[in-house]
Amino acid sequence: MHLECHIDKSLPSQIRETTEERVVSKLSRFQEQIKDVSVTLRDLNGPKGGVDIQCRVHLNCEMTGETVIEETAENVGSALTGALDRTVHTLARKRDQVVKKQRQSATIRGAAEE
Repeated sequence: MHLECHIDKSLPSQIRETTEERVVSKLSRFQEQIKDVSVTLRDLNGPKGGVDIQCRVHLNCEMTGETVIEETAENVGSALTGALDRTVHTLARKRDQVVKKQRQSATIRGAAEE
């Protein structure tokens, strides 16, 4: 799994290390399927404040293809946690759909051979 983090210059620099650790931890169970992960953290409104921190997770997976998840929150931690939680949920759902289709295809082939 190749990981890239893009952090807005207006955000504290120590966020990069924390972001990388959290991404690897959250996505570890999918690391065999994930080719690339790109995480982008941006401050949409600058110093104005408000709900303006955006986290975008862009994945390229062998089984499920490309997936993009965005979350906007009041602070970096909430935006990152929300985006990663949604990413894990989406990956699990997509993986289950692929496995279900594979099983159905195998069942249909098995029935056709009989």
